[in-house]
Amino acid sequence: MNFKKLYTNKFAISFLVIVLALFVLGLYWLHILNVAHSSFENYYNFRGCTELVGKTDTYGVCQISSGKTIKIVKYEDKWYLDGDLPYGAQISPTDYKDATYMIEGQPITLIGGYSEVPVVPGSASKTITRYFGNEATGDLNGDGAPDIAFILSQTSGGSGTFYYIVVALKTANGYQGTNAILLGDRIAPQTTEIKNREVIVNYADRKPTDPMTAAPSVGVSTYLKVQGTTLIKIQ
Repeated sequence: MNFKKLYTNKFAISFLVIVLALFVLGLYWLHILNVAHSSFENYYNFRGCTELVGKTDTYGVCQISSGKTIKIVKYEDKWYLDGDLPYGAQISPTDYKDATYMIEGQPITLIGGYSEVPVVPGSASKTITRYFGNEATGDLNGDGAPDIAFILSQTSGGSGTFYYIVVALKTANGYQGTNAILLGDRIAPQTTEIKNREVIVNYADRKPTDPMTAAPSVGVSTYLKVQGTTLIKIQ
């Protein structure tokens, strides 16, 4: 008996079985992915979403078990995780009230100018972010496109209402949100201007010695500019 030939044949058969098994497994996984990408509901479940934050015809925001919120977007009639589109494609919201802004290091995705997420995973208390307004329009990054600066307000169940200034940068496909700069707690926003590629936010605040119950009475102007895609405070 040619043991060498027998061993070689068994090895070849084992190798073919492994290759076939991997091929079948690959086809099965490809089928799972195709089903997941076929609808928002399927991809919502595929990503392990536990709570729907909001949804439009082209994207949705949900919370996963860790408490993190993710954005699911529609691209070529299929649904994907935002930032993980095929071929490195990118989608920008066509409405700046639907863009994502970084507030205190956390991405906040607005839907119609509104976001509501748990303060901590499983908490009944919500962090609510709203479009406040006081818009100003102008080119802030030198590309000739009209960007939009405006104010967001945010509450987290306590007595404070925090106001932030953000910028929606106009791109070829829509808007890209910047980071948010805190203006203050329970201030009185007045006007927002754009001059010489700088954002000027005018509002009333309290004196350092005033209690938070006092009405804002001190005029303040905060100057900011955009560097790349980052909003920074000048003075």
